[in-house]
Amino acid sequence: MYLHHVGELINRKHPEAIEKWLVKNNVNIFQDSTGKYVYQPDFDLANDAKLIVHLKSKHGDDWQVAYEAYQANQLYKLLDNKQQTKLSESNIKRYVPKGSIATKHAKNI
Repeated sequence: MYLHHVGELINRKHPEAIEKWLVKNNVNIFQDSTGKYVYQPDFDLANDAKLIVHLKSKHGDDWQVAYEAYQANQLYKLLDNKQQTKLSESNIKRYVPKGSIATKHAKNI
């Protein structure tokens, strides 16, 4: 992906401003006879880094599912995932015996 295209995505016009953003975000810049370019996966990772950090803090181990939903523009899947988590957490409540005989019986089961 050539730098002018990167500039459109990050809202920068001047080549030095584009290069500064890429260096700041640790994206390697390569050059050939037609101009300077970066690899698409490197740029995508740098561009989505803040989103990934946010999703990791919000969704924990399920951040990849949330990230895929963001990329596919299917955010409704996140709502379904939250509802299923709430349902499974509510089903975890179990009977807690109160008396000594019931406690002994529960340990044997």
